[in-house]
Amino acid sequence: MLGGDQLNDPAELSNAPDPVRHFTVIHFRSTGDTPTGLYVYDVLGRRVRELMNRPLPGGEHRVNWDCRDDEGQAVSSGVYFIKLQSGIHRSTEKVLVVK
Repeated sequence: MLGGDQLNDPAELSNAPDPVRHFTVIHFRSTGDTPTGLYVYDVLGRRVRELMNRPLPGGEHRVNWDCRDDEGQAVSSGVYFIKLQSGIHRSTEKVLVVK
C-alpha cells in the first residue's frame, strides 16, 4: 500500500479504496520512457477495460478506474485484476468491486 511510502519496485502497483464501490485510484511506477499498459480483467481472464496503453516517462503515476468496462457499462460486483505492463516489468493487483 502507498500511504506515505514511495513505490520502490520497478512495476509496483496498488489501488485504493479496496473494496471499490464507484471508483478506485490506481498508483503505479513506470520504468522509464517505455510503452506502458494498464488493463482490468475479470476472474475468467477477459479484458474488461483498457485504462491506458502509451509510453510514459519513468516515475510514479495515477489512473482512476470508474468501475466501467470499455463500452461504458458498470461492471458487476466481483473480483477483478488490474494488470500493469511497463517495459519488461509486469504486476497484477486484485480488486473487489461491491455494489
